[in-house]
Amino acid sequence: KNSTLKTLNLDGNQIPNQVLLRVDTYSLNTQPKLKNEIPRIMLNDEALSELDYSGTEEERAETNDVSCIVLSTALSGSYVVQSVNLSYSAIGDPGASYLADLLSTNAIIKTVLL
Repeated sequence: KNSTLKTLNLDGNQIPNQVLLRVDTYSLNTQPKLKNEIPRIMLNDEALSELDYSGTEEERAETNDVSCIVLSTALSGSYVVQSVNLSYSAIGDPGASYLADLLSTNAIIKTVLL
């Protein structure tokens, strides 16, 4: 386990999304719910029409740019998820950019709370 690597930017590469998800999933240890749901999202599990990774005003969710990028990648092929709640999260410009790209191509997602 590498405990010193803080950032791994793989933008603009030729690595398939499946490989990127495996790499990024290792950094999701702080967001176990998302880590456990990624395979179900990719399999279009009909029980996951609504996703909630929100925090509270007092305590921000552990959802960050990395987890948002992984989630956006997983949702790119989803035809089940209609609502995603990421309110009170720690998502910055990189995560928001991936989310915007996702929403420009996925017409199934109707609601996103930030």
